[in-house]
Amino acid sequence: MKLLKSFNIMIILLGSIILVSAQGSNLRKIFDYIILTKEPVASSELKEKGLPKDFYSAKKAFDGKIETAWVEGVDGDGTNEYIMFYLLFRGPYPTYKDFKDKDVKVEITIVNGVAKNKKIWEMNNRIKKAELEVYEAIVSIRQIDPWIISEQEPILNTTFTLNLKDGIKPQKFLIQFKPKQLGIADDIDSFVCIGKLIIKEVYPGTKYKDTGISEIDINRIDDN
Repeated sequence: MKLLKSFNIMIILLGSIILVSAQGSNLRKIFDYIILTKEPVASSELKEKGLPKDFYSAKKAFDGKIETAWVEGVDGDGTNEYIMFYLLFRGPYPTYKDFKDKDVKVEITIVNGVAKNKKIWEMNNRIKKAELEVYEAIVSIRQIDPWIISEQEPILNTTFTLNLKDGIKPQKFLIQFKPKQLGIADDIDSFVCIGKLIIKEVYPGTKYKDTGISEIDINRIDDN
């Protein structure tokens, strides 16, 4: 099934065409693309002959459909391949003042594997262990294009280890963390986080070595 080893995504930003790649040192460009468009970016995507080019694209993990999936596109089990996405879905953009006395809490729901049906799910790899890196940056919300943009190079806030069960049902993970720049940035500064989910170990499929995720749902939890 593996036909593509790398993935680049073209976006229109700042009035010009910029190449955004999940490979290399383009973290700030990727961050700005994700927070502006709310579209995920992956290190690779499977391309299969006879299917649309975006059939296994990163956005398929966020389309609300169990029958579609993001599938990595490298040789082997896909270890160290990743998908990056907007972490603070729903609700207003947070400020540092909002979290002086509480943590950021985010519930992540994952449908592991290619879950179109049980047979296909069993034939392909599923994730056994993943690392979730959380990146944070102060953002500016403006009245010009692009209307939201980072004001700094994103920093790594924290890393979580997610141990996934080998099951087709949705799995929920609650993560919580303090904004890393709390006390350094101004209280009124808005910030945004993105997540980078990295495949570390897999449950092997019965036929293919492709590793996928059918759905990722993000829900920020407010104390009130």
